[in-house]
Amino acid sequence: MEYLDQNALIALGRKARTSEFREKLDDALEGGALSVVVSPWHLIETAHSTNLGMAIELAEFIDSLKPAWILERHDILKLEVQEDFYRFLGLDYTSKPRVTTRSAAFAALNNCKDSPRFDIPSVQFVRQWIEHPEQVKSLKKTYEDNANSLIPESGAFSPSRGAAEALLTAS
Repeated sequence: MEYLDQNALIALGRKARTSEFREKLDDALEGGALSVVVSPWHLIETAHSTNLGMAIELAEFIDSLKPAWILERHDILKLEVQEDFYRFLGLDYTSKPRVTTRSAAFAALNNCKDSPRFDIPSVQFVRQWIEHPEQVKSLKKTYEDNANSLIPESGAFSPSRGAAEALLTAS
């Protein structure tokens, strides 16, 4: 599984406009050589655009990757606390996945159980947030606070080269 940042998604989406590259990408996805992970924040960043057409294209591209969706930091922290508690009690407990469906990730953001109500295509989120930016303000603030709390003192990250980057640089 590879978590792609927004810039990697945009670069991949641009290259995927050519049928030859899109075919390679689809082969990698279908063959299991590439499995993409994104987060709801990707849609917030996508909705940050003033170009509705480009934002819609990127949202459609994201969904076309059939990505897994990572839960947000707070939801992951809750799962870790639950697991630690059950371990402390000596009870058997099956860990819940941190990577899930878009629907389940958005349900968790709303403190709800997953249901068809949350199975909304990325395009709908992006369009709604571009047309009504006030609806996403509180989410943006929460995400920014979470991201800032994770940045190490040095501010330096060193991501590993993955299958998506290999695809981008090979062509």
